[in-house]
Amino acid sequence: MTNPSNGAPDPDGPPAFEAFLSHRYASAEENLYFFNIFRQVGQVQFEVDEGPQTISMTRLARMVRGADAFIGIYTLPESTTSRVNKEQLRSASQYFRLELELATRARKPMAVFYDERYRAHLDLPTGIYQQAYDSQEVLGHGRTPSERRHRLAFESFATSVKTEMAYRAHVESLLLTAPTTVGLLLPGTEHGYTSTLVQGLTNALEDRGYRTQCLNWPPVLTAGLVSSLRQFDWVVIDVADTVAGVTALAFLHGHAIPMLRLQRTADGIASQPEVEKTLFGGFEVGYCEDLLPWSTEEGLLKEFDIRLDQIDAPVRRISTPKEADTYFRGAKQRTEKVFVSYASEDSWAAQAIVGELSKRFRSVFDYKDGGASLPAGVDWMTELYSRLHESRIGIPVLSSSYVKKETCLHEARHMMMRADQRAMQVIPLNVDGVEAPVFMQTVQFRLIDRSTDIARLVDDIVAQYYRTTSARDDAVLVMPEHTLSLNAREERVGEPADRGVHYTCRLP
Repeated sequence: MTNPSNGAPDPDGPPAFEAFLSHRYASAEENLYFFNIFRQVGQVQFEVDEGPQTISMTRLARMVRGADAFIGIYTLPESTTSRVNKEQLRSASQYFRLELELATRARKPMAVFYDERYRAHLDLPTGIYQQAYDSQEVLGHGRTPSERRHRLAFESFATSVKTEMAYRAHVESLLLTAPTTVGLLLPGTEHGYTSTLVQGLTNALEDRGYRTQCLNWPPVLTAGLVSSLRQFDWVVIDVADTVAGVTALAFLHGHAIPMLRLQRTADGIASQPEVEKTLFGGFEVGYCEDLLPWSTEEGLLKEFDIRLDQIDAPVRRISTPKEADTYFRGAKQRTEKVFVSYASEDSWAAQAIVGELSKRFRSVFDYKDGGASLPAGVDWMTELYSRLHESRIGIPVLSSSYVKKETCLHEARHMMMRADQRAMQVIPLNVDGVEAPVFMQTVQFRLIDRSTDIARLVDDIVAQYYRTTSARDDAVLVMPEHTLSLNAREERVGEPADRGVHYTCRLP
């Protein structure tokens, strides 16, 4: 928070803190609801995890451990009026439960806002801020009676984080190990870890800018070793079913020290050791697929590089409320590409249409958008028809000016050709009632003028498109005059499965 009088930080306001946010990316409306509550406390900044789709527990554990706090927004993909059973709850919460476990072991201050239909299924730990919410209330169009309660809970949470941060800052000022050090806790040659192999792993890490420290095997948990392990950025460990291996793995896991787990097998296929069944058996995702089995040194070094790519994949900084809004609202945007064809004389209509379409689709072609659709230096004709060929929805804006321009007519002909191939849905608009070209005269158009509600028009386009494609894949539609509620369509369209997008946020 800042002092309104001079813009300087307000020492009595909530602290700036970095929080790991656990959420379901596709639940845009609920995420925005809670984001706006957080924003009442202060500006929100995020580092969005846009790394590889394969989950990396090392990367995830580092993000949780490096944050000052943990915030969960636990939604359900089912309709607000749907009854959900145990299997649905377990499936919807698999990544939530994984991230909760990470934060619990890391002893982070935690605040969780969860759909009340989860009830006790999340098995939330004690001593955390937790608030159930009614999804119908949050997704409604009126004021939310519970908003004040949610905001007060978050303000109390932020205050508790401030105390934790002060203590943590003091402790971290005493650390001796460089924060970029990776420990190698590996058995000897009898388990396949020759000096040549260990040196290869070390070289791969140091090439990425990490410091490395090889630890003695078997480990003896002295105060010095315990202190060193807690200070490492992360640790490479073998999960051999030996007393030393079990002890080391359980210690690292219990102390929330990020690990990259290796396992030597005869065929390079992972088998779950008994200790892992105890430590990780309660989770359907995450730990099992993150184990790195190997049978040859060459194979391990190659796969190790791939895992390093996953761990080091860059994050995207979200620095302003506007960028955060764009990020959250991005979940609501459709992935199909849209091509809007119009004459420059009709920009008054086209720009309004493109503006509304851009709120609902990630890619909307507009040749007058300042170079975003046609970058400087490209062959504009080649790029134009390439974008037209990729688009699933074509919207020609017919007018007296449009039908006089050969370029516009070429675009319209190409759209109709794609429609005949059932590769594009063509939805013509008409701004002045001009007679359509011969090749489009069998296509019904929508007449619009300066009084047309463009937002509602675009909602109709989206609803009609998805209703048609759900009934028949790749169907080609000429949109009739009747309308269909967009909300009704959203009730029927299943959202894509997602493993969750993880990011950190800084809340002043």
